[in-house]
Formats: sequence, structure tokens, C-alpha cells
Amino acid sequence: MTQAVHQCASNFDWREVEVPSSTDPGKKYSVSIPPWGDDEDITCDCPGYLFRGSCRHTKAALERVCGWTSESKVPQTAEQARDHICPRCGGPTVLVEEKNGA
Repeated sequence: MTQAVHQCASNFDWREVEVPSSTDPGKKYSVSIPPWGDDEDITCDCPGYLFRGSCRHTKAALERVCGWTSESKVPQTAEQARDHICPRCGGPTVLVEEKNGA
């Protein structure tokens, strides 16, 4: 069985987010976030991530991207659903079919 859900269009492509360094003023690191939302596949080009495989920049980047779906806690009004507007970021939404486990 499938159901139609709205998702923010930003969920459908890799996102590059620049996060400033906390120790080097003017320096920014690039965090790559995959469209499938798996935190294990996020990467950062900072030395800490390259050494440990994790860093504070990845968490900061995730807080900046939308990731909204109609199954999120943030509700979408009837007008936003009709006009395909994301209630979280104001960007466009896409209607997709998701399979339910049955």
C-alpha cells in the first residue's frame, strides 16, 4: 500500500552547507549532506572530520537544512499543501508516494 506525502524539495538533492570555523576567523568548512537523510553519509572537509570521522560542523549543518515532510511535527496548512509550500523553510514541496509496511 502507498500513501502520498509532501516533502520539501530540498530533500531531493545533495546539499552543500558552509559552516564557519570556531577557531579560525574567516575560515569556512564545507559539509555535504545526502538527500536520503542518513547521518552516516554526511562529510565535512575540516581536519577534525578527516581525522575522527565526526565534527561539530556536521551537526551545525544539519540544523540549517530543512528536511521537512508532511509526517514531521511541523504541520502544513491546507493552503500550503495546495500551493506546494514548505511550512518550515517556505520553499517548494513535492508530492511523493511512500510505501507503507503491510
